[in-house]
Amino acid sequence: MTSDINVPSDADRLNRALGAIRAKFLTSRPDRLVALSQAAAEMDAETGNCESLMLIRRECHKIAGLSGSIGYHALGELAGDIDIKIKDGRAGWDEIRPMLHNLISYLENLEA
Repeated sequence: MTSDINVPSDADRLNRALGAIRAKFLTSRPDRLVALSQAAAEMDAETGNCESLMLIRRECHKIAGLSGSIGYHALGELAGDIDIKIKDGRAGWDEIRPMLHNLISYLENLEA
């Protein structure tokens, strides 16, 4: 006797879960863009401090950790590079600035 009930496979459940995570990531994008843009403007105006830089690092760390899993590999690599450079103190704002502007542009142009 065969059943007409369609049981989702593990792959189907995983794809649905990743889709939900991706949707949440895209929904949080405007807030993330505002936070990163504001911190970058503070750093550019030299009113930024360690707190502004740490906000950039935290956001980049989150983006790096999630992006590859939801199909945004290049975004994850760029965010990871920024995170590491800030964490290790290997780069000054002049080196981080263009990387962050690229990350912001990438986020602005993401499509669902």
